[in-house]
Amino acid sequence: MKRFPAFKTILLAACVALFTAACHHHDDPEPGPEPVAQQTLLMYMPWSGGGSIYNACLKNISAMKTAIEYRRGLGSKRVVVLVASTANRAYLIDLKYKDGVCRYDTLKTYSYLSSKDYTTESGVKALFSDVISLAEAHSYGMVVSAHGTGWLPAQATSFLSKQQTMTGWRAPRRRMIPVDHPIETRYYGTGIGGDDAFHAEIAVLRDAVAATFGHLDFLLFDNCYMQNIEVAYDLRNITDYIIGSTSEVMMIGMPFTTVGGHLLDGDYAAVVQDFYDFFIDYQDPYGTLSLVKTSEVEPMAALVKEANLRCDASKVDVYDVQALDGFSPTVFYDMGSYLKRLSNDNADLQSRLQAQLRKMVPTAVSTPLVYAEKTKSVFEVTEFSGITISDISMARAAEQKTQTAWWQATH
Repeated sequence: MKRFPAFKTILLAACVALFTAACHHHDDPEPGPEPVAQQTLLMYMPWSGGGSIYNACLKNISAMKTAIEYRRGLGSKRVVVLVASTANRAYLIDLKYKDGVCRYDTLKTYSYLSSKDYTTESGVKALFSDVISLAEAHSYGMVVSAHGTGWLPAQATSFLSKQQTMTGWRAPRRRMIPVDHPIETRYYGTGIGGDDAFHAEIAVLRDAVAATFGHLDFLLFDNCYMQNIEVAYDLRNITDYIIGSTSEVMMIGMPFTTVGGHLLDGDYAAVVQDFYDFFIDYQDPYGTLSLVKTSEVEPMAALVKEANLRCDASKVDVYDVQALDGFSPTVFYDMGSYLKRLSNDNADLQSRLQAQLRKMVPTAVSTPLVYAEKTKSVFEVTEFSGITISDISMARAAEQKTQTAWWQATH
């Protein structure tokens, strides 16, 4: 047998070793840490009564999955979902895209939860901290899907279901048109009998976000009645934009199949427009949505304070102000409609108020009719600025309006 010289044997062995190592590295890469995302979008779906709202949230997650597939991936972004399946159990899920398909990857399972995990700063902070540790990003955006009653404190929501018309109260100038079939919305009272155990205060959300994420690129409320100036003022320092509804949101929620892609692209005006395009053709064509730019909230407060000093709010006839709920007395009035009447005798002030309102709410849509669960009827919207105010509300549920940060900043 012919022998190779020693040095050739050594060289051949070295080449084989290098080739083998290269092939092994290519075929079986060593797992490394996942790169920090440009942005993580959190879909936060806390327990708020179960039943229809939970099933609707599952459909929303599926729609977001479809949006990611339409978009052909997430690019440098991530989408995670924190969804409660019962009052005591929840899951943190990562939406992963590969080879044209979006799949679910459970990052963490939570058991033995209680209402305090959703309604106290320490509880919500712990949940959000898990999002940061398991889906770290340079920035964050959030969708909150649950029932909602705007700025109203938890103890006030029980008044809404029991609220009776006050003696001498005149309803706003509108005709309530009964709806002849059942409609479910994301109004807080729907399906949970007024149970306040899982009602989280706005301050809890604000402080938990500030302590964990620090600041959000956007905050979308997939809930009823969340686009109030009182809420916007409370949240002005923890998010750049707020997307929400002045009125009731149908149980189906946001059309995430199209809206999801716009959220990932940062096109929030398109989110609002797609909401309208979907609901104007929906079986129950009722809904409002708007975009609030939080950097314009404090300038708005300064102008309203001037208006309150120079104008007499007691002269405003609430009967003429556009109401955007079905409660009697009204809780949520259209802010633009109210400010027009407050500044009716001062053209310059009225012009400045309306101009600032348009800066603060650059995009707003409303279907011609809006639904109200309280009366199971719809009413016409003739004035719409995209945000509500409760300054003139005489409802018992709104008695604590004078304790809000908004009121204190403007009176």
